[in-house]
Amino acid sequence: MTIAKRRRRRSRPICGDRVLHIAGALSEKDLLELERYLNSAEVQSSLAEAVLHDSAIAQYKSRRCSSAWVPLGSLPPQRKLKLAVKEAQDLFETLPRTKNGALRCQYEDVQYSEYAPGGHFKEWHVDADDDGDDEEDGRELTVVCLL
Repeated sequence: MTIAKRRRRRSRPICGDRVLHIAGALSEKDLLELERYLNSAEVQSSLAEAVLHDSAIAQYKSRRCSSAWVPLGSLPPQRKLKLAVKEAQDLFETLPRTKNGALRCQYEDVQYSEYAPGGHFKEWHVDADDDGDDEEDGRELTVVCLL
């Protein structure tokens, strides 16, 4: 996997102020360290066919890729990813705060996906369900990093 070159950092809300686009959030050094980590035997050996739906027919119509779950703390640019969360919080105010104003935020493991030739992701979806009781139903904010 090769990661694209860095762009100059620039933030702007898009999609009716529901999405914050941060171009150039990671430096070239961050990208090289991330590329080295994502190409490591540890991550590459964890990649498996990603499952989005219970049915293989539905699965291949909506998504075809390999994914691995990695701890946020193992990612070289974890601090900058957390800064992206703070920047989104400053705009959207969706996360709870403590009495002294600090964010109360629990980070999930990061889903890393690779798309081989013919791979695709055609169906954006929401994991959190207001009436659900799965762990991800409590999710308030999602950070997507396209490399």
